[in-house]
Amino acid sequence: MLAEAGRCGAFTVAITNDPTSSLAELADRSIVTSIYEQFVQPDDLSAKHGQLLVLDLLYLLVAQENFDRSSAKLAASARAVSSHRRPRRTPPRATVAMAGAVTAGSTAAAREEADE
Repeated sequence: MLAEAGRCGAFTVAITNDPTSSLAELADRSIVTSIYEQFVQPDDLSAKHGQLLVLDLLYLLVAQENFDRSSAKLAASARAVSSHRRPRRTPPRATVAMAGAVTAGSTAAAREEADE
């Protein structure tokens, strides 16, 4: 998939724990995570968590640098999958949660009511 993306003109980035991997060699740039592998299994969760953190940070950086474009693309994605989404489990206006803590939804609703 990475090779195909490169052939189509995309700038490719590999996030890997092994700078000599075939994935790193295919990519235009590589970000190497420093995760100590204590297990022989290639799907070690500690390595994945480090790589997911790097991926999330890259996503935020790109979204901030290209905010208008990113917002438009996210809105288009939301519209594309909206007919496949499950209905909400809770009503839009959340109620007071356990021990009197206010949920984020009810805080947002309170702000909306204050603005009206």
